[in-house]
Amino acid sequence: MAQNNTIVLYLGQYFQLFTSIFVTDSPLDAAFNAIAVLVIDRLADDTLNKARYFLIFFFTALVGNLFTLLQGPSYPASAGASGGIFGIIAAVFAYSWAKEKRIEISSFVFFLLVFVGSSFLIPDVNWVAHLGGAVGGFICGPILYHNLKEKQNDLNLSKSSRSTNIATAVLFLLVTIFSVIQLVLFVR
Repeated sequence: MAQNNTIVLYLGQYFQLFTSIFVTDSPLDAAFNAIAVLVIDRLADDTLNKARYFLIFFFTALVGNLFTLLQGPSYPASAGASGGIFGIIAAVFAYSWAKEKRIEISSFVFFLLVFVGSSFLIPDVNWVAHLGGAVGGFICGPILYHNLKEKQNDLNLSKSSRSTNIATAVLFLLVTIFSVIQLVLFVR
C-alpha cells in the first residue's frame, strides 16, 4: 500500500498515490504525524473546519505524492501522511498571510524549523512529499481566504457551504472506490 514509483509507473497501480497516505513504515513517523495534528489543531482557527481540513489534507497529500512520483522509478518507496500534514500547516500559514497581508515571522520560522527538522534530520524521510504538500498548502491558503472573504463579517465561519461538504464527501468516496478497484484488479 506504500507508494512504489516503479510499480505505479510501470504497472499502473495508481491507487498507491492514495493508499500510501494511510500507512506508515515507522513508529516515529506515526508519532510525528499524531503530534503534528494536535499542533495544527491549535494553530488553525474556526475557518479550517472538518470539511475544509480534509479537503486540503487529501489534496495536499496527493500533491506531495505526485511530487514524489516525478522523482522517477528509482526513488525509494514512500508511506505516510506527512505531505498532507505539511499541506495543512502551509495552508494555515498562507491563509493568515492572505488575510493579514503580512508574514508573521514566528509562524514562518516555526514552519521552517519543522520542515527542515523533520525532512532532513530524520533518516529515510520523503522530503519531496513534504515539499509537495507544502506547495499545495501555500496554494490552498489564499484560495480559502478569497472564498471566505465575503463571509468575514459573518460570525459563523466554521460552517462549510453545502458545496464544500459535497466536494469533500465525493473526493473521499472517489478515493476509496478507485483505491479498492485498483487494489482488487492489480494486487494478487
